Amino acid sequence: MDFYDKNKIKAYGVFLNEKDFSSNILSLLDKYKPDILVLTGHDAFYRKKRNNNQYKNTSNFVEAVREARKYEKSQEKLIIISGACQSNYEELIRAGSN
Repeated sequence: MDFYDKNKIKAYGVFLNEKDFSSNILSLLDKYKPDILVLTGHDAFYRKKRNNNQYKNTSNFVEAVREARKYEKSQEKLIIISGACQSNYEELIRAGSN
């Protein structure tokens, strides 16, 4: 956020745990009305499945993207960049990330 302030770029930063993204995303989109949404945090790929899932947080990112696409379906009006290290980017794109 310091970079954006220094360069006089209008930006808002909100810290949430990945599990809380999807339940908060619509109210945040409504409050800030962004053109670009960046959802990032931590993720990990597990070689052995845990709880029937190979990724730590990809499902949280996917759900948040799906919720954001309820707010704005157009990938041109709302650009969504989502994921973290080792995220399942194919799933994120299927969910509606650019």
